[in-house]
Amino acid sequence: PQARLDVLAAAYNLLLNAAHVYGESPSFSCIFETSFVLSFHRILRTTTVHPAIEPLHRRTVETVAMLAAETSMTRTPLAMRTFRPRPLRMYDPILGDDTPSEKKEMQLLKKEHAADHKRVMRTLTAEARVEQRTRESEKAAIEARKQAKLNSIMAELQQQQHVMKTADSLKMKATSRKRASTNVVPKGGAGKKRDE
Repeated sequence: PQARLDVLAAAYNLLLNAAHVYGESPSFSCIFETSFVLSFHRILRTTTVHPAIEPLHRRTVETVAMLAAETSMTRTPLAMRTFRPRPLRMYDPILGDDTPSEKKEMQLLKKEHAADHKRVMRTLTAEARVEQRTRESEKAAIEARKQAKLNSIMAELQQQQHVMKTADSLKMKATSRKRASTNVVPKGGAGKKRDE
């Protein structure tokens, strides 16, 4: 009897170790919960559990049930997974060498043509950008020169207007003084006229 108990204990320990190893596998519940645990239950239904094996049996069943529940909660359904077909020549390049030489040459020519086209387009794009920047800088320089010339003309006009206003004011002052001097009557002029 002791040898049989030792064999059962070893079987339970192996099952626990396997459950911990494959606990993250998506098919864990199908493998362990529906096969091993049910088999143990069927065996234990027909035979009585020894008191020395009962704690180990209970712990094994609880561990497997817990791992199965965790796996079923985190598992992605098969219908939602995306499987990308991979060509076999990715794993064995020799399998992709059955194409004829003419076809290979055409493929190489197409690749070279595509690479040349990309290179030419990059060069043309870079040259167009340089020309555009040059035109923009020249336009900005011309606009700056125009603005500077306009500012200088406006400054000259303002200066001329100031000079003209100053001259007009001086002229008006001189005219007013002249009028004032002609309107003044001499002191002895009125007596002489009366004597005559």
